[in-house]
Amino acid sequence: MRILGAFLLLLLGVPHVRAQTPAFDAGWYDPARPHLKIGVVEDGIYAVTAADLQQAGFDPATLPAASLRLLANGRPVPFHLTGADPETWAPTDSLLFVGHRNTGADEAWAWNGDLARRSSDRTSLYTDTTFYWLTWGGTPGLRYEPPPATPKPPPAPRCGRRCTWNRTASTTSATPTMPPSRPTPAAKAFTGTASAPTRPRPSRARTPSPPPT
Repeated sequence: MRILGAFLLLLLGVPHVRAQTPAFDAGWYDPARPHLKIGVVEDGIYAVTAADLQQAGFDPATLPAASLRLLANGRPVPFHLTGADPETWAPTDSLLFVGHRNTGADEAWAWNGDLARRSSDRTSLYTDTTFYWLTWGGTPGLRYEPPPATPKPPPAPRCGRRCTWNRTASTTSATPTMPPSRPTPAAKAFTGTASAPTRPRPSRARTPSPPPT
């Protein structure tokens, strides 16, 4: 018995095993609002359907979808609600979000604030399940923004007389071409008389005759 008491005193006297528990802020929880608890044990994309809500006792037809809010560990989690109208939950709509298993990343209090002392960064001291909370009726939560609209194709190039159009099923392009050449005028017929060229004759010097006596 004395040995056990001494061991406990020794254990409590070791400074690195003393857990420092920070103040937990539970302000995200509103007891006046409904909350749906969702457990996730693997990383992936999860969907909450209208059938899931009905099975949990909620009517998606009367649910104010515009004020949906998803949280984990008191922090907002973005989500996407399928369907054309983001303010209503149709029977075929689903709430999609990226879920992660519990790796103990929020258990720094158990390691005196130093998570590097853990034996594994993939497991928790207590459970591998991360709990997400879906609520509504208050401040709207984070949502993924819809992708931008498909950009319009660039306008076709404007061409003058030097371009011809080549249209296919998927592309339109302009191919420059040379303008048509003018016709070469026909050679006129020669109607004159052809003769061989003559060489000029050299001039001869003439001796003047003496004057008469």
